[in-house]
Amino acid sequence: MADIKADKHALAEQLGCFVESHGVEEAGKLLSRFLLGLAHSVEATEIEFTDHVGRVVIEPESVPEAAKH
Repeated sequence: MADIKADKHALAEQLGCFVESHGVEEAGKLLSRFLLGLAHSVEATEIEFTDHVGRVVIEPESVPEAAKH
């Protein structure tokens, strides 16, 4: 089984490199689409992530078939 702590660290490092290469706006778009995809995959009307540094709420809207990847 994979080490989740090491996997999280590696993902954070990759995201940091993406931000450095492409900027905060592009990174935000990428992460937003990913989180919206998670919400759609479980057919949620809202998902929320909370920890000691803040809270993120995702409220997906319906997506036309042509826009799905």
